[in-house]
Amino acid sequence: MNKIPQITITDVPFGIAIASPFHPKNNDEFRRLHGHFEKEGHCWILPPTVESKLKIAELVGKKSPNVVAKVPKHDLSVCDSHLVLGGHVAASWDERKKTIRIPAGVEIASGAWDTIASEEKKYPCLTVESTLKMVVRKDFAETHGLDIEEELDEVEVTDSLRHYPDSAIKVELEHRGYRVERPVESLF
Repeated sequence: MNKIPQITITDVPFGIAIASPFHPKNNDEFRRLHGHFEKEGHCWILPPTVESKLKIAELVGKKSPNVVAKVPKHDLSVCDSHLVLGGHVAASWDERKKTIRIPAGVEIASGAWDTIASEEKKYPCLTVESTLKMVVRKDFAETHGLDIEEELDEVEVTDSLRHYPDSAIKVELEHRGYRVERPVESLF
């Protein structure tokens, strides 16, 4: 199993950066919180308000170590063409390719994907009594009553430049003590 969390949350100087798979309800919530999507960093930037932090805790849990948790089929819900658990995406249906896409940090623990039902219903379907394993925050797993299979050593990345838009990287690097200059154009 790929034990990489599908959602990364990074504190940036101008807000909170959240990188995650596409999830329609999350995007609606981020817009409601006056967030904006940064194409360069492939993430949402939310204002660093108490309301934003509470919504993040509700969707993915409070800041805590990542764990591998077992998620029974009956805990998942459908959101458009996605199978979701809170703010996490368990899988999505690719209508063009007629396939199920599974994000990082998700795998089948028992059972199987039902591709025939998925194609008919236009969202990912699991066979009866299926269970997934998902990498989630420990707080989220405990809040949702999920069985924790393994606690992961690595703690979430809290300061990554990949979530900074190009316009803010220079400012952040200078804040960290680096001298940033524009590259000299080649004379050749």
